[in-house]
Amino acid sequence: MRGRHCAAAALLVLVVQPAVSWAAEDFLIKAGVMVPATESVHRLRETNTLAMDPDRTPGFCFLVHPPNRDPYEVFSIHYLPATPDRLTGTFEGSPPSQASQGIRTPTKSVDGIHPFCFDFHQGDPLGEYRVDVFVNNQLEETLRLEVVPVEPPGATDYSGTWKANCSDGFGLIVAPASGGHTIAFFGPGGALKPGPPVDLRNHPRIEIRSQDHFIMTGPGAAHTDYHRCE
Repeated sequence: MRGRHCAAAALLVLVVQPAVSWAAEDFLIKAGVMVPATESVHRLRETNTLAMDPDRTPGFCFLVHPPNRDPYEVFSIHYLPATPDRLTGTFEGSPPSQASQGIRTPTKSVDGIHPFCFDFHQGDPLGEYRVDVFVNNQLEETLRLEVVPVEPPGATDYSGTWKANCSDGFGLIVAPASGGHTIAFFGPGGALKPGPPVDLRNHPRIEIRSQDHFIMTGPGAAHTDYHRCE
């Protein structure tokens, strides 16, 4: 596993709305993966399930949303389910055998909303990763993240007609293809030409919720829930 040096300017972030129980004087901490919202802006897609994909960078992030603009200090301790092959980046110098007992990132002084990101290496273990996030030397959040194998493209069949509401006269046609699925938009006038095959489970603008439900991010960071209707 590799700890990244993430600058807030490097990952422009759109923050999800906090839970109702979040108080303005608290630090809000969320975990997930960064996905494009627009060509120049990324957002955090919250999830506790992560594919162990070394080709995806960053592999995962947690985001700290402070209650004000005052500077604050952050470090995290990561507990892996087994010994990784190697540790690099901000974990460099920590012996891999220490990973199950906890490996700590350096303390970083920041202000404003800030992402802290990490990559996977081939050979990193699968299972539950526990991350204790400390802000100003106090434990603010314990994240429990389930790291799972990457599902091969096309392993799940998502073919069918997908709509935001099944009564709509427009939506998406998803069809199986070599290397995944194709997607074509359709409306009352017919369907557009499908795009090239894509891996829906690892698409930067698609969040699979179930075999019959996914969320697609469109222009301007708009989100549409699609449901399989036929």
